[in-house]
Amino acid sequence: MIACSPAGTRRAIVLLLILALTATGCARIARSVLQPPSVALQEIRLVNMSAFTQSYQLVLMLDNPNPVALPIEEIDYVLEVAGIEFARGENEDGFVLPANEDVGVVLNIRTNLLDSANRLARLLSEPVDRVDYELRGTLRVDNPLLGEVPFRRGGEVPFLMPFE
Repeated sequence: MIACSPAGTRRAIVLLLILALTATGCARIARSVLQPPSVALQEIRLVNMSAFTQSYQLVLMLDNPNPVALPIEEIDYVLEVAGIEFARGENEDGFVLPANEDVGVVLNIRTNLLDSANRLARLLSEPVDRVDYELRGTLRVDNPLLGEVPFRRGGEVPFLMPFE
């Protein structure tokens, strides 16, 4: 058995308290310094359309306002176009969002004609170059200070056909 003097025990307790307070303070400072990245839909591209399937590209713009790069593990998303759910999914292809930069990320999606007939008919019924959208979801950041970052954005976005 190791014997400690009362003075040694007090010193050890004070040292542990100082370490705990320092660690807590550093975490608070880091949380106040790191800002969550923002996500916006830049455009929707109809890439290919066959008798039964359609291929689209969703071009997202991610903005990292932080002085450090952020490793993104996954993007979960739901996209509504003209008030109708257009796409839902997750992109598990991780990437690094560079510090203080905007980065375009392309999500490839595929729909089948039976599921998307109504929404496709609405979009193609008259020529449109822009559509209303709402994009919501979660970025999973491999950083304990940010973790899961929810996002929600809406507005108008270009809708590009394959021949444009």
